[in-house]
Amino acid sequence: MDDELRRTSREPFEGPGHYIPVDALHSIVTLDAIRQILPCVIKNGTPDSVDRMAQEILGRYRGEHEMPKSYRRIFAILVLIKKADSIVEFVKEEVTDAQLPLRKVGTGRPVQLSYSNNEESIRLFQEWKDYDIEMFENKQWETLAPFFSMGINEDNLVRLYQLSWRHPLPFEIIPEGTDTSKREERPTNIGSPRSDFFQGPFHSMKGGHGKVWKVRICQGQHSLPSYRVRDPPTYLLFGFNTVQNQGNEENPALAIKRLLAADRKTFQNEVNILTQLNKCNDPHLVKLLLAIEILGQPGHNSSFFLVFPFADSNLRQFWERNFPHPEGTNTATYAPWVAKQLYGLAWALCKLHHQHQREVHSLKYEDDDRINNTGDTLYGIHGDIKPENFLWYKEWAGPNGAQAAQDSAALEGSPRGQESKGSFGILQLSDFGNSKLHHAETGSSHNMRRSTKSYAAPEVEWTGNGDSRAFDIWGLGCVFLEFICWLVQGGSGTTNPVEVFHHARYLQRTNRSLEGTIQDTFYHVVKGKDTTKFELNPAVKKV
Repeated sequence: MDDELRRTSREPFEGPGHYIPVDALHSIVTLDAIRQILPCVIKNGTPDSVDRMAQEILGRYRGEHEMPKSYRRIFAILVLIKKADSIVEFVKEEVTDAQLPLRKVGTGRPVQLSYSNNEESIRLFQEWKDYDIEMFENKQWETLAPFFSMGINEDNLVRLYQLSWRHPLPFEIIPEGTDTSKREERPTNIGSPRSDFFQGPFHSMKGGHGKVWKVRICQGQHSLPSYRVRDPPTYLLFGFNTVQNQGNEENPALAIKRLLAADRKTFQNEVNILTQLNKCNDPHLVKLLLAIEILGQPGHNSSFFLVFPFADSNLRQFWERNFPHPEGTNTATYAPWVAKQLYGLAWALCKLHHQHQREVHSLKYEDDDRINNTGDTLYGIHGDIKPENFLWYKEWAGPNGAQAAQDSAALEGSPRGQESKGSFGILQLSDFGNSKLHHAETGSSHNMRRSTKSYAAPEVEWTGNGDSRAFDIWGLGCVFLEFICWLVQGGSGTTNPVEVFHHARYLQRTNRSLEGTIQDTFYHVVKGKDTTKFELNPAVKKV
């Protein structure tokens, strides 16, 4: 059993050491395997007593009115540290799997362990050597990789996991290409002395607010749905047809985003907004699956992660990869799909802006008592509209069940039953790290980080930030115009029309900000003798 457990252990995405997948633990620490080991470690044990102890370890032998207590993880740890004979004491003292992890009491000698919720040392360790206790304390984490699932009720659609830096994250980085033998770089461990442990190539992307890895959660460590499988069996979640994982082929690729700013308030803000937008059941809004906070050891900051379905590309990459238009397609074949995407994305941004109170009436600042007490209406601002923040999914399992969202759209004037998904996939608005919820009366009072200048409105020259819905709408119009350039002019040529349009907006290096910086904005600063005004960039007028 010792060798089998070591062979199945894996290197975690985050956290020191290794971890044993839960399905491997259950397939190795079986009733038969335990029965083979116990006679060697229990002195004078009868067949009946050995069998009873084996049943007890697996939580199968309890009194009529007692809840089962499992010692499977405990037994695996004891096997790994060569102290399987101690299992009798753990069962006798009822130190169970549910009470892991055990923690050290104090910092001196002798070393002792206690339960997480008190300082009293556990009696059975008092006869152990310090070395064995430290081995147990370290090895226990190999059995404690978390199991991930989604929220199960309407008020908890996104589950927040708060983990120790010692918890191994059971994510496997998916290498770029097909060579799965490559050793991938993981993020450095928060609070870990082994921050230089990981090295090698990795498949990740870095944006303004975080770094993203393409990963797959170890099979058996989650019950997350796949939004990308088209066929049944399905069940309804967020109004979308989703599929439970069944084998490796349907174990979905995910995107895990590590926020660059180690700031709990920023993390909670983004999670709050994404949670509320999940409730909108809109296929053009990105879906947050999990939120994870990894607590740093003393003296180190926490690390924050968000988990989403993995997108095939962003909109800018879509334009690049589909220029010229692929064989068998042209402007006419793309036009209906593009129109549906533009309509759907505009509708999604409206929901963030709180235009549709029937669907997002519950948007509140959870940590703002002044807002909650007054009950004032809130609206959202994205703050960084650009092509990189629209994700493209080639396949998406929905929105056939999103009747609530369709009904709301119909009430607001959109065609009933309007589906935005087409044969070319679907686009979703993402990256809400720059977003805020505001009072309708004081919507621009919160200072936001500078948005991407290319898609910023002229007012950014004075304010330096994009803190209004009008800024978002301007940016959306800029992106839409580039999309039309790709649609109409992207069927032929040697240079992508989006890139041509980008260079044209520089106006032969005469398009400068008030500070004199050359820029490719969609507006043009016109300085007179005594006045300064803003006009549409001549390149925009020409398009």
